[in-house]
Amino acid sequence: MIFLRFSKSIGTKLKLPVHVYYLTLLTEGRKTVCGNLSLLSNIRFTRCCSMNSKVLITETSKPVDQDQPKNIVSSTIGPYLDLMRFSRPTVLVTLYPLMKRITNWPQFILGLTFNWGALLGWSAIHSTIDFTACLPLYAAGVTWTLFYDTIYGHQDRKDDKKHNILSTAVLFGSKSKLWLTSFATMSLGSLITCGISTGQTWPYYLAISAAGAHMFNQVYTLDINNPKDCSAKFVSNNHVGWIMFLGIALSTLLKTSNDNDESENNNLKSNY
Repeated sequence: MIFLRFSKSIGTKLKLPVHVYYLTLLTEGRKTVCGNLSLLSNIRFTRCCSMNSKVLITETSKPVDQDQPKNIVSSTIGPYLDLMRFSRPTVLVTLYPLMKRITNWPQFILGLTFNWGALLGWSAIHSTIDFTACLPLYAAGVTWTLFYDTIYGHQDRKDDKKHNILSTAVLFGSKSKLWLTSFATMSLGSLITCGISTGQTWPYYLAISAAGAHMFNQVYTLDINNPKDCSAKFVSNNHVGWIMFLGIALSTLLKTSNDNDESENNNLKSNY
């Protein structure tokens, strides 16, 4: 529990709604959504465990307090990494903290890791992958991660420069707002593409508009030199996930209703 940080679950609060709306978007109709409540509950636990993998791996490289049992790290890592093998690509999980010393784009690796549920959700339900739906959704998640984690990185930008820690926040500097606008635009565009591929209805696109307004407002009001403001903006991205979940849920219900009406009309025509 020490390394999994259940008491500090901002990562879970941020990413749980995203994986919920991944699953909701990739289902087909109300019955399928309700029938996967157990899968949603499993996501909740997995998110608590997996969100802090970068912290766990980083912590293992630090000296262990002599007052603590010498095997505290090894006894904790084993079961945790066993779980991680089933929840996301272990290679990506391991690479993320290392990339901070190699490339200015560690947030890209983070995005690839955190949004694996876009591919996992479809395969869990359909036992196959439709790339016309999954890849745009995956791209939306990756670019959104670049968006909010760049904001997060500005909290530590000055210290990162001193210690030669690389990040998109350090790379972009004063041009960050231009990059953030680009990431937000790409994320929203990818969501629209996914919506077209999966036949979403108007609540979905209304949710995209609301999420876009939220993201662009973050960019407009962001003070990259104020760590407290960066932290507040980062945490507020939790709202984006729930906005999208609500829009997708309503869109799915409306789509189901339309399909039922069309089926009844077809039955009536066949009777005549």
